[in-house]
Amino acid sequence: MVRSAPKAYVPLSTARPPARASRGRQRAAQYGCDLVIDPTVRLEPYSLLARKTRLETLRAFLINETRYPNVRAVARTQTEPGNILIVGNWFYAESITPEPGAGYRQTLFTWHAPTVLTRMQEFDLQFEKSLAEAELRDDRLRFAAAAAVGQEIRAIHGGTV
Repeated sequence: MVRSAPKAYVPLSTARPPARASRGRQRAAQYGCDLVIDPTVRLEPYSLLARKTRLETLRAFLINETRYPNVRAVARTQTEPGNILIVGNWFYAESITPEPGAGYRQTLFTWHAPTVLTRMQEFDLQFEKSLAEAELRDDRLRFAAAAAVGQEIRAIHGGTV
């Protein structure tokens, strides 16, 4: 019988972020990105500390204009729960959550070029509509989004969430 070596456990406070998160930040630094965010999503199954940590990470990303110069972000309340990820013009993923706090019920991935192009165009239209509603110049968008995230963080501190 062969025994495997014991596994090493790293406390969460000292753990490095997952490689995928690091690659995402590298791509955003190199190529930029457009974001439509809803900082009011509650993440019910998780603790307030988890929500606060996610919001603080997002806010730090948004305000770091030096490292991530080509980021445009709009904060608005989403009408449909879920997440969309579009990478360039070759990859599209959509996670569908039927209700807040229920977890992801389905994720669709596609490399089908016509579908990706259609979804990119839909996102661009939604983003431009959000820009018009925000009535801000591009260089102020990310800071307005960061302010909305900061407001949610303060609400957690104040106990109103």
